[in-house]
This record gives sequence, C-alpha cells and structure tokens, in this order.
Amino acid sequence: MLIPKLITTLRGYDRRQFTSDATAGVIVGIVALPLAIAFAIASGVTPAQGLYTAIIAGFLISALGGSRVQIGGPTGAFVVVVYAIVQRYGVSGLAAATLMAGLILVLLGLFKLGTIIKFIPHPLVTGFTSGIAVIMNQAKIVKLARAADTIIIGNPAIADASVQDSRTIVLTGKGFGTTNLVVLDTSGSPIIDEQVTVSRDDTNSVRIYRRSTIQTLSCTPYCEGAYKNEAEKTSEQEMSTSQ
Repeated sequence: MLIPKLITTLRGYDRRQFTSDATAGVIVGIVALPLAIAFAIASGVTPAQGLYTAIIAGFLISALGGSRVQIGGPTGAFVVVVYAIVQRYGVSGLAAATLMAGLILVLLGLFKLGTIIKFIPHPLVTGFTSGIAVIMNQAKIVKLARAADTIIIGNPAIADASVQDSRTIVLTGKGFGTTNLVVLDTSGSPIIDEQVTVSRDDTNSVRIYRRSTIQTLSCTPYCEGAYKNEAEKTSEQEMSTSQ
C-alpha cells in the first residue's frame, strides 16, 4: 500500500523535529522562491505563475512524497524546454505537458520502473542536475530555442563553443572544471545561461597507480594506453605530487 511519508512521520513527531523542519523550510523557501520567479521570467511566463507553481508543487511534493528529506523546487534545466513549449503552444499547452509528465511519473512508480534510471548514462544525469555536462575530448550538440547572436564561454580553457548554425552550438571539453555558457539573441535577451561541467569518462577506462606514477588505460575490451591531452596530463601530475 502506497502511504505518503508524511503520514508515518507524524507518528511520534515532537517539537524538536518541528523546529528543525521549520528552519529547513525557511532556508529552502528563501532560495527557491526568488529562483522560481527568475525561472518563470526566463521561461516566458509571469513571475506570479512561477511563484504559484513553486508553492503548490512544493506543498504537493512534501505532502505526498515518499521521503521526509525530499526537496521540491525549480530546476534551471527546464527553462529551455518550458520556454519552447510556451512560445509554441502557450501556457495551456505547458499545463497539458505538465499533467502528461506527472502521469508518466505516477505510472513509473506504480509499476516500480524506477530502476531503469541505471540504464541512463551518467553524463546525461550529471548534465541534467548541474547544467550542461561535457566529457573531456568529446563534443556535445546544444540545440537552441531561437536564433543566437552572441555566444560567451566563461573560461575558454575549460570548454570551447563552435557555431554550426544559428540554432546549433557544438561544445567541446578542453579542461577539467566548471564554467558557464551564455547565449544571447539579437535583442540581447538570454537564450541559455547554464553551468558547463567538463569531466572524464571513466566508463571503459582503468587507472593504475604505481607509487607516484599514474597510468590510464582504455579498455574496449582490450586495455591500451589512453590518449591524454595537456589538461589530463596536468591533472595526473598534480595527483601524483599530492600523494
């Protein structure tokens, strides 16, 4: 039987727990509510709609969720998707898409299909939660909701952006770390303002430590010496020095 965590948590609930939960709620609200207003503006809807959504969705997640430590709030990764839906289908189309997405989540829960997340590549999950994830020495295509006029990379030593056409950008990971990508249209309005994280793909690689020497092998399936650019060589030298 599916019982919201709120029901079981209220059994034995005391004043100390209430104080802790109230403090946590205030902190989350201070961060989430202004963020919801900003995301609403970036998504092409009114600030009030973003505020209502954050409050109602946050309440429903807390009241009906299955975890007592779950936090519900706006996600920057949705801005591009929401903006495209609003511009093409309006707010009513966005509401319909939201209801469909909610129905899909309910069905996944009822049929216990949450384990399929293990088949989703880790870089995709990382990119959704932290902005745009790019693997070192690999290219990633970024599609834009509308034509771009200006493209800015915060730190070009970490990532490089090349323009395929007015609505397609190709990002390439050059160095480990985090930077940001800002794309503006002809009127100067932001199309994308996202964090870009460049990391190593360790899916088919093995790292061998011999005292202060580090060797990386690419195993697909036979293990051979992997190509390393200057950023990877510098990273391994720093790790060797710190040992």
